[in-house]
Amino acid sequence: MSNNLKGSLILFLAALLWGTTFVVQRLATEFVGPFTFIFFRSIIAVILLFVISFITEKKIKVADGMEKKKVMMYACLAGSSLFIASTLQQIALADISASKAGFITSIYIIFVPIIGLFFKQKIKNYIWICVGIALIGSYLLSATSGFSFGFGEILCLIGSVFFALQIILVDKSCKFLNPYKYCMIQLAVVAAFAFIMMITIERPSIESVKKAFIYILYAGVLSSCFAYSLQIVGQNYAEPTIASLVMSLESVISLISGVLFLEEIMSDREIIGSILIFVSVIVSQLPFEKLIRKKII
Repeated sequence: MSNNLKGSLILFLAALLWGTTFVVQRLATEFVGPFTFIFFRSIIAVILLFVISFITEKKIKVADGMEKKKVMMYACLAGSSLFIASTLQQIALADISASKAGFITSIYIIFVPIIGLFFKQKIKNYIWICVGIALIGSYLLSATSGFSFGFGEILCLIGSVFFALQIILVDKSCKFLNPYKYCMIQLAVVAAFAFIMMITIERPSIESVKKAFIYILYAGVLSSCFAYSLQIVGQNYAEPTIASLVMSLESVISLISGVLFLEEIMSDREIIGSILIFVSVIVSQLPFEKLIRKKII
């Protein structure tokens, strides 16, 4: 099994968890503000990750080649990017559907290779084709009833840029630290920023937090703790652009979740868009270079 395939399978599990979380994120907006939701889901994840990283510290081998201070800096920058992206997404979910938020967020598939160029990352030609196919798929998923860009859509689009930056930052540094500790640091930064914004802007009541707690718990344990840990482990193997393609499947999963749990309607156009994203992910895993070399030989 190739590294990209191994990483892709791990990242698919992360996409599965993220895709279902769009539903609970939207439901939580009825009770608490975005910063309150982000703080509590992140702090739950930080507590769990502290225990997991302590247990696994001596069992997991990490690569050499980067100073711990620099790794910490990258993890903090990744956390800052994740905070901005999550905040914009959560605010947008009060204005647009869970499925549309998932679709627009998945546009980070085009931003990842573009940002990667500034980090001197080489992208194979056929991967660009896969990105293009996935982007068309995302457009078809988003443009369900005449594509319009309002306030919520713009926030999601900006957020997708920061999600892309987070993917690149993780790729540059995750191999040099226990993935659970890396994830803990990243989410601790998110929790710290969210806490400051929560107490200064939202000041939530205990009752409102109680009403949203089941949604916060789901997002904190499955999405923040496990899914982001899976992302970091998966990116130890998969190239960032391929990783972003696989993780873009969260848009398809968010659509299915919206249909199942929020009674959102799935059109023929959305089905075609979903198929195109699946195709782009599958094609990105094919060993084209090996096949070409064999033919030349």
